[in-house]
Amino acid sequence: VVLDDNDGETCCMVYIDLKYQKIAMATAIGFAIMGFIGFFVKLIHIPMTSTVEQDLTEKLETSSLEAAKHEISIGKEAADMIKAQANEAFKNGDYETATELYSKAIEIHPDAILYSNRSFAYLRREWYGYALIDAKKALEYDSKYIKVMHFVDWI
Repeated sequence: VVLDDNDGETCCMVYIDLKYQKIAMATAIGFAIMGFIGFFVKLIHIPMTSTVEQDLTEKLETSSLEAAKHEISIGKEAADMIKAQANEAFKNGDYETATELYSKAIEIHPDAILYSNRSFAYLRREWYGYALIDAKKALEYDSKYIKVMHFVDWI
């Protein structure tokens, strides 16, 4: 390989082992082929028709929606199981455990009933501020929840 020093004169000569020359040549040919193929791929690129794009988009949206519904369903089932345990603790007078369990259920799947139940557990613990906050939160989830409306008025 002869190197040029930019003024047209050769500055030095480097001898490359034949094995490395073959590797360099194969690499250069590989890059040339990839560029050539890339050029033709761009040249013959056929854009997707709007109906194909629309079909794909609808399928993705539908599958995402179904997955979300499934996750919500699983979350609701788990929250209901925890709520049952919390209700049992409440019935047994263990309001601290009931409060903790309602809190776990709310983390999984918040709804008006869970906030209402936790509100009553807070009330039994005489934590009136927390009870009022949860009662109002229950009304945010269900503005017609009469049981909680009376409770908020009472507090």
